[in-house]
Amino acid sequence: MQTHSKIKYFLLPVLLLIILGIYFFYQNIEQPYRLSNPESFEQGTELSVYKDLPPSFPKEFILGDVRPSYSGQLELPDGLTQTSVEFSHTEGVVYLVNTYRDVLFRQGWTVTVDTATREFGILRAEKNNFVVAVSIAPVSAFETLITIQYDK
Repeated sequence: MQTHSKIKYFLLPVLLLIILGIYFFYQNIEQPYRLSNPESFEQGTELSVYKDLPPSFPKEFILGDVRPSYSGQLELPDGLTQTSVEFSHTEGVVYLVNTYRDVLFRQGWTVTVDTATREFGILRAEKNNFVVAVSIAPVSAFETLITIQYDK
């Protein structure tokens, strides 16, 4: 009976630590890092950087299993929020522009700007008064940078 009590007193704090760890892990998933703003920013502007995608980011703009190399939002004093997400891909510019065009069309987006060369690609897509710009450019022979930007 005494051994059973010792185990109970040992397991209770361990279980509590596990529960707290899980709670704090999931609390921080969509919490941004708040950065001190450069002096050149208008007063009241807030810059947030995320480990993953910002909340409400349109998931159809992520092709494959990639993680952003940069993900941030700039909240302006007038209420406008500018979002920018960057990630790398191994495919070339023309392939990525064609893939985006097809995926976005199937998801109900209207592509209003569509330019692709081997050196760069630009798409502008609209859906329900929401406009997203996609810029695609090679950074090396094996890596292409995709930048997705929108304002809300």
